[in-house]
Amino acid sequence: MKKTLAFALALAAVAALTLAALAQDPPEKKPQPDSENVMRDKMVKMQDLLREIKESLTDNEDNEVIMKAYKELEELYRDVEKGKITNKVCKETMKETWKVAQETVVPRLKEIAPEMFKEKPEDKPKPKSDKEKDKKKDDKGSTTPGSKKSVVKVREGAEYYPLETGMAWTYRSGGAEALVNISRKEKLKGHDCFVVETISGVKLQQRRWLYVTGEGIYVAKDWYKKGKKTVEYDPPLPIAKFPIKKGQKWKWAGKNAAGRTISFTAEVKGSKTVTVPAGTFTGLEVVTLRNVGGYVQKLSEVLAPGVGLVYMEQEIIKMPGGKDKRTLKLVKYTKPEGKKDK
Repeated sequence: MKKTLAFALALAAVAALTLAALAQDPPEKKPQPDSENVMRDKMVKMQDLLREIKESLTDNEDNEVIMKAYKELEELYRDVEKGKITNKVCKETMKETWKVAQETVVPRLKEIAPEMFKEKPEDKPKPKSDKEKDKKKDDKGSTTPGSKKSVVKVREGAEYYPLETGMAWTYRSGGAEALVNISRKEKLKGHDCFVVETISGVKLQQRRWLYVTGEGIYVAKDWYKKGKKTVEYDPPLPIAKFPIKKGQKWKWAGKNAAGRTISFTAEVKGSKTVTVPAGTFTGLEVVTLRNVGGYVQKLSEVLAPGVGLVYMEQEIIKMPGGKDKRTLKLVKYTKPEGKKDK
């Protein structure tokens, strides 16, 4: 019975996992770096072009030929700015070549072809549309005049739910330990979900798909090894609501994988300091009252910024009587780059 409850606590830890990266803007797609041979060829080409331009200016050659060479030189340097040149020697040499060009040949080029260096319309910052302005206001949590409700600050409090593929946490309850890790990203019903897996006894026990909106963080689906059960939540199951700060509340009612009715209310109570095997942390305490098929539970979770769930106390009020209290503590956590913070 103790092992079952301990493991149940480990699974419950997934519900408070760290998820801030979900609330960030998606990274822009970066161009692929050139091969080593191509990078070296571009480096040599830049040096040759600079030499040719200098010689052409000295010999008073045709301006069009000089301008064409300079534009080619500029294009090669743009590859450095785009991140296509990753070899350190090539990158530094190309930067130095460009610097020399700006200092030695550009002043002369401005004399013979000033039109080349006038600000082009496409280089000027484009005026923002009303839609873009409204979006910027929304990101800051402001409201548009006439709107029915304010827009929640997506990032406010997100540090209590840091998420990135590769992060992992080890939790202990009684004598049992469980590993919770973020294995990958996956598309599910139009949402970009992070797949969170719980492993106990070297076996996968649970898999959970989570996503974020401007309103909060939600569970799209759960899969359980026991009984091989899957549940998709309707309405979506909230993990947290933005902004995550003292006084914030949320609630939910629906069905679990066993078909039982679940309802709960959650509230961010305020700051709390706890000491666990992974260290001493000060974070926000979230208290949840939950009714699961006749069992009334009280969960008190402590979330630390940059770490996530570090401590949880679960009190089960058995029906028709009796109580059982268990704790879950963070043993260690690992960041994606493989560095163990604790």
